[in-house]
Amino acid sequence: MSLINKNRKTKIYNNFLSEFKTLAQFVFIYEKVIKLLNREKDFKVLFKKSFVVFGKQLQSYIKYCKKEEINKPEEIASCTRQTFFFAKNKCKILDFSRHLRNSFCHAFIVKSGDWCFIQDSYQGRLSCVGKVKCNELMEFLNAVIKEYEEQSDKAK
Repeated sequence: MSLINKNRKTKIYNNFLSEFKTLAQFVFIYEKVIKLLNREKDFKVLFKKSFVVFGKQLQSYIKYCKKEEINKPEEIASCTRQTFFFAKNKCKILDFSRHLRNSFCHAFIVKSGDWCFIQDSYQGRLSCVGKVKCNELMEFLNAVIKEYEEQSDKAK
């Protein structure tokens, strides 16, 4: 299966009807909290359970690669088990969150079967491309949302 869904606009909401609210909630949390974080440690302090879910479920999909390589994801994928590639190297969980937010906000994310295809670009160049299992992505997003809501309830 390809890492790029060339048929981006497949169905209404790119096949994310039931998950749409979850993705929108994540974008809200990203804008309010996550984008202000600078280190993995910062994320771990605020979202301890989500960090564990990310480590167990999603981190194994991710691989950093050179900017030139990002436009050839099939070539990279042929020599590694990872299926999700970033061109920049800061912090996996923060980079993943940023790319996921951008992909959803710009309607680049597509659900196809059990997989979520995620793409992001910066200044017209691909900066992230790949796929992750939808159920694992949703587990991570639901963990982030739950922890955010628990923290908000405590702050009241």
